[in-house]
Amino acid sequence: MSVGELFLGGQTLAAVPEGLGLLMVWGVGVATIANVFAIYWFHILDPSEMQEIRMQTYQDRLADEAMKQVEQRVNLQAGDLAAAEQFLLAARETGDGVSALHGNLGNVFKAGGRLEEALASYARALDLDRANVDAWYNYGNTWQALRRFDEALACYDQALALQPDDGQAWNNRAAVLQELGRHGDALHSFDAALRLQPGNAEAHWNRSLLHLRHGRFAEGWRGYEWRWRV
Repeated sequence: MSVGELFLGGQTLAAVPEGLGLLMVWGVGVATIANVFAIYWFHILDPSEMQEIRMQTYQDRLADEAMKQVEQRVNLQAGDLAAAEQFLLAARETGDGVSALHGNLGNVFKAGGRLEEALASYARALDLDRANVDAWYNYGNTWQALRRFDEALACYDQALALQPDDGQAWNNRAAVLQELGRHGDALHSFDAALRLQPGNAEAHWNRSLLHLRHGRFAEGWRGYEWRWRV
């Protein structure tokens, strides 16, 4: 008994005609080549796929390298805002799909008092990445500066849903609630801010003003001393 028969339980394989065997080999080869070509065509030659690959490569490079420079330039004195804006606008020409870039451009506009342009930049950043916490926070700050408190509150709520341990966001939320007349909710938000940042002088002072407004003078005057640290 041959080894083949041993594996087949004593049965023998039927002989395959030589021509049919060769045809099967060629068929498998052609099918393999066709599959490889299809994969190559879909992933490499398809223009939309190539564009996506190029954009992803660009975004990775920008995030790892260029955005470090962007962040350095954005954190500037007021006299350097023009240079920061020029740099970011140039970067936007090739990186329009990068959320952080639009967020940083919004920061430059906000620092320069161009609040409507800042709003547009933050909106674009959030269109690209709804999880951009910094964009939500700064979007809220800008609405607050425009005294659009309902819009500001919605933005702070989004930021805190993503990053609930941001004490400054809780403080800003509380200030907006105070402006909306929701004093009880404001007090809870000030308390949350101070649990996270016990040394937040702004939150202490704002909370003291709220206490004083409602006749809670002991708590109010105690916290009022924090005004010297704001």
